[in-house]
Amino acid sequence: MKVTLQVPENLSEITLGQYQKFEKLNTEENQNSSFLLQKMVQIFCNIDLKDVAKIRYSDVQAIVQDLNAVFDTKPLLKNKVVLNGVKYGFIPNLDDMTLG
Repeated sequence: MKVTLQVPENLSEITLGQYQKFEKLNTEENQNSSFLLQKMVQIFCNIDLKDVAKIRYSDVQAIVQDLNAVFDTKPLLKNKVVLNGVKYGFIPNLDDMTLG
């Protein structure tokens, strides 16, 4: 059986909800366990856990290495963001901030 996975290549492809699910499982006792590796692939690649169990262990490790590389990259600061139709921006100099 062949399955095509969408492995995130940058942080913008990972949702906050996915990261929060993973962080709940990323505890001291789960560190480096095969369970955590499988859950990492399940959460970030959006596949069922039963399908992750069918993937070779070496392939799971390769996917996890790719995901760890994504988390090791330093994100770029976005100066302007639109949220619910409202434009927000980063003000580098707070002395120049207006009330509007």
